[in-house]
Amino acid sequence: MARQRQKRFLLARTRINNGQDDADLVVDWDPAGEPVVHTINRTQRRLDRLQRVRALDRDQHEAGTRLRDAWETAGLCVPQMKVRGFDMPVGTPVGHETEIVRDEAAWQRYSRALAALPRDERRVAVAVAIYDEDPVAWGRRWNCDGLAMLRRVLDRLAAHWSRRDRPRASAVPLAAE
Repeated sequence: MARQRQKRFLLARTRINNGQDDADLVVDWDPAGEPVVHTINRTQRRLDRLQRVRALDRDQHEAGTRLRDAWETAGLCVPQMKVRGFDMPVGTPVGHETEIVRDEAAWQRYSRALAALPRDERRVAVAVAIYDEDPVAWGRRWNCDGLAMLRRVLDRLAAHWSRRDRPRASAVPLAAE
């Protein structure tokens, strides 16, 4: 008789990676029905870590995460330069072109969000939200307060996302009199 698949359950919340990340200690079940204990990292990204130490508020974290999600959904990636040119994704036949953007709508969301920011603010948004750089180190490199600039940028992005999400006045039906 086949065993029913049991649900995963949480044992504890813990810290991993020398206290740098929050994780859930969970019990899962292997195909034979034996329990397997493992961790799931909950603060893998720089934005998650900044929110955990309360350097960012919830709205700022959400704005940065939406930017990262749009970037990932669009299928954008860091180009890998090799001796003979750019690295192609695995499985692409030699001599064939590859798609640069996988999801056009996500690309539009990403590019409109960046277009709402001045050049220097785009730099810190991409460096921290996309490439997971430390905002303090980024600020030292550009001779500014990177964390304060990141907060300002994420506030501006949150305002941009809220304007985009709000229904337009023309889309709201008028009440019949």
